[in-house]
Amino acid sequence: MSETLMQLGAFQFSVDYVSYQSLKRSQSYRWSSQARISRRPAQQFVGVGEEKVDFTGTIYPRSAREIDAMTTLRGLAEQGTPQQLTDGAGLIWGQWVILSLDETQTIFIGNGWPKKITFQIHLKRYGEDG
Repeated sequence: MSETLMQLGAFQFSVDYVSYQSLKRSQSYRWSSQARISRRPAQQFVGVGEEKVDFTGTIYPRSAREIDAMTTLRGLAEQGTPQQLTDGAGLIWGQWVILSLDETQTIFIGNGWPKKITFQIHLKRYGEDG
């Protein structure tokens, strides 16, 4: 049985299928500047800003399923709906959207299949309603 690293909607990143080698998570926070007479502006916290996650990885495909993994992810992105992101420990990260997917195929064999696929997936947290 394959160990799940992360799941985005129905797509599963796992040790044996599509594994990412790095995960970058960034979070911003919103502050508003308040002008004051004869003093420096004060900062007022107005809320949590955007949160982003980037996955970077390399696949050395052994099957057509692994070659089609990026096509599957593109299909998920083209649905235009937020997807739940859950890690392998079962922690729910919330709803996310796929902003972009970068794929590079190299080292081809006779039938045109790549022996190496590198990818980057850029996600942004979907603003929860209510």
